[in-house]
Amino acid sequence: MKSFPFVSSGTQILAITFAIISSILPIVAIFAGSTLGVLIFLPIWIISCIIILYNCFGKKIEIDEYGVRFIAIYKKHELIWSEIKEIGISNLFVGYRGGAPVIYFSTQYNVGNYISTEMIGDNLILMRYRKSAIKEIRKYWPSDIFGYNQK
Repeated sequence: MKSFPFVSSGTQILAITFAIISSILPIVAIFAGSTLGVLIFLPIWIISCIIILYNCFGKKIEIDEYGVRFIAIYKKHELIWSEIKEIGISNLFVGYRGGAPVIYFSTQYNVGNYISTEMIGDNLILMRYRKSAIKEIRKYWPSDIFGYNQK
């Protein structure tokens, strides 16, 4: 079994950097003795950090001989290999243009054009594209991976 974070390592580094840099405002407000600053900046910083860190570190994808799992603190979705009909690479749909490349696992065919994170569920799991994930998928999936150039 191999486990992958839901987002890329670059996104995780950016989230940690944001949390550290954005902590300056509440710290300055505390040392300046500004009660209003503490009441405004500290809760906003805490809530922002919780949301960002949860989205970066609270979700993961596991791939093993049984199938693929999306695991978050509050939910879990699993697709076994015999249920999966299509695996492909597509761009995450973010409005009128495509976004980051993702690998999707679907129990339906022809899903790849308009994929969004809201679609994750009992029929679809997705993760950010990684070469190491393709290697792990290849161990268990003998069919084509749509959108993957296999040079």
